[in-house]
Amino acid sequence: MPQRKFKCVEGCSECCTIAPVYRDVWEKVTETFRPVVKVIDAPPIHGLRPAVFPITEDGICPLLTLEGKCSIYGSRHEVCKKFGLTKDAPCMFLRVNGETRTKKETETIRALWQERENQFFKGVKR
Repeated sequence: MPQRKFKCVEGCSECCTIAPVYRDVWEKVTETFRPVVKVIDAPPIHGLRPAVFPITEDGICPLLTLEGKCSIYGSRHEVCKKFGLTKDAPCMFLRVNGETRTKKETETIRALWQERENQFFKGVKR
């Protein structure tokens, strides 16, 4: 197994799209940085608190500030914490070991994420 040296590049927020937010955290949110058009209950994940998916028109997380920072970083969902560290949630730009991906790898992963987003929105009207 490759050594995990993954660390997000400061200022990058490419993965901050449609992601679950713990329901108790969402209920305390007083400010969003993009209009939320719909909130969908997330399917239960064993061992994790209930969550929701806040949906925006542009598909970007409504809790991402205009400067590209997570406004709930300390309370973010496990999915966000583990992004880039598993093969199911690969970063487009960096490998788990911290090395930069090739252009072809980035394009392949970008297509994967686009397909996942398309599947998510099947039947979900924004």
